[in-house]
Amino acid sequence: MRKHIPLSQVIDDCKEFLHLEPLADVETLDAPVTRSDIGIPGLILAGLGPPPPKGQIQILGEREISYLKGLGSEDRSAAIDHLGRLEIPCVVLAGSDEDLGELRDDFVRCRRPVFASDLNLAQVFQYLSTYLEVELAPETTLNGTLVDVYGVGIPLRG
Repeated sequence: MRKHIPLSQVIDDCKEFLHLEPLADVETLDAPVTRSDIGIPGLILAGLGPPPPKGQIQILGEREISYLKGLGSEDRSAAIDHLGRLEIPCVVLAGSDEDLGELRDDFVRCRRPVFASDLNLAQVFQYLSTYLEVELAPETTLNGTLVDVYGVGIPLRG
């Protein structure tokens, strides 16, 4: 079984550095994050490409936000609604220090937690990737002891 951590832990641990602000009241943050790789759903917003893996956080950068702003109201709502139907823990809007306007309303209707950060895509991507790689790294527990033999530690398992 793949290791996972709850989204609430990711948000609590990363909120201060990434300046994460929820776009709306978030009812639950118990979705499991199971992937250390981060998705940028450019093709998914355009209705192309396969869905992202289950449990993968998605980040929208300035280009994706600009693309959504350029769409008509119905197309934009459909693209964001499609993103909300995917099995992803949350969406992070990176570099969203400007007014989101109608985008904010569309994301509020999205069925996934959506957070905004004033940091750019590269900064959010790097920090989250590093954090998730550490938290989701495989672990092994060994039972044993160390014996000092002429100043060299020798592990004894048993």
